[in-house]
Amino acid sequence: MQITGRWRDTGTATLTIAAPGAGRKNVLQSLNVIGDSSANITIQSPSGTNVWQTAFGAGGGGFDKEWGDDSGLFGAENQSMVISISAGSYMISVNGVIVG
Repeated sequence: MQITGRWRDTGTATLTIAAPGAGRKNVLQSLNVIGDSSANITIQSPSGTNVWQTAFGAGGGGFDKEWGDDSGLFGAENQSMVISISAGSYMISVNGVIVG
């Protein structure tokens, strides 16, 4: 896996990681969500195509997911990744790389 860039970003309710360019993919390595109510966490790439989804526990709190440096959650080639939360108030924090 040839890493051509790294990114880290934060957002609320919806977070969009920009398309990385022709021949490249965004790879999500970790996700942290802090929120105030139960909800679904959805990751899409491209927009409209779910690549990962999970339920966030009742009453909110914190949620962490690590995909690791070697595997990661791959987005589609030259497509953005959209991370969204279905309800409540949330802070989303992600780390990842661009490969290609």
